[in-house]
Amino acid sequence: MAGRDRRDEQPDPRRCRRADGAAAGRALPTLNLAAFNLAAPPSPFLLANQPATGDSGLCITLTAPSAGQTDSLVRANLTATDDDGNSLFGSVGAFSTWALTPGQLARASVMGGVRRALRVGAALKRVQQEGGDAVAAASQALDGQLVLLAQGEISAVTVDEQGGFDRLQVTLRTDDGTLVHVLAVNENLIAYTEGSAAPLAAAPDALAWLTADGHPLSNSEIRPAGTQARSSHLGRRISLLGLPAAPILRTPTLAAGFAKVLAQLGYFGQAPQLKAG
Repeated sequence: MAGRDRRDEQPDPRRCRRADGAAAGRALPTLNLAAFNLAAPPSPFLLANQPATGDSGLCITLTAPSAGQTDSLVRANLTATDDDGNSLFGSVGAFSTWALTPGQLARASVMGGVRRALRVGAALKRVQQEGGDAVAAASQALDGQLVLLAQGEISAVTVDEQGGFDRLQVTLRTDDGTLVHVLAVNENLIAYTEGSAAPLAAAPDALAWLTADGHPLSNSEIRPAGTQARSSHLGRRISLLGLPAAPILRTPTLAAGFAKVLAQLGYFGQAPQLKAG
């Protein structure tokens, strides 16, 4: 009886071993803030575009010694145009990098991030389908590690595009009339209550938006779309949530990176640390 040629067999993805390690457990504005950098730089870096129907895809490989250099090269390519002035990437790209060993991943990542995201997603999907308290559902899925910072209506959104970054300010008018301002460089980085000397919350703690019916909103959704002068979400009721950062994000190298980004927004003080529960 002839033996099977195992070269023709395809691996069953359900039986593949997976490592549940996240880069930060939150969205990041720049590559150098990822915990993976504590093990290795993001090099080589494979960047691909999202081609329109019928168009050929673009893919480039970048090699640089540091995450900061790679980040700059990525943004330059995302905003590049062809000879006719057409955007090559449309400011949108997907990437693959940080080839790490299991040992490196274990000591330079936020473990359990994928499972946590799946739990939150399932909880919010139930709220969307069956109703209920979206904040309470998310908090339960996160084992109580969630802080409700403010609730109210989005009253203003401003955006300034610079060098591949969206610098946003989103203002929330809370139920008691207080104004809360959230500043972002692509991702939310710091929140202030108007008239307060200290921030309400700041990176590396995560700041997230959640609607009453269980839909999380990204800043790309909140900002004015295309040529629109106003955000379509003005007047929408929303919750501003805080999630305490994973301890690895407060190690000296990564903490210094977050402090540098906050300084670019005009905050040079010590970032507060959220306490859940």
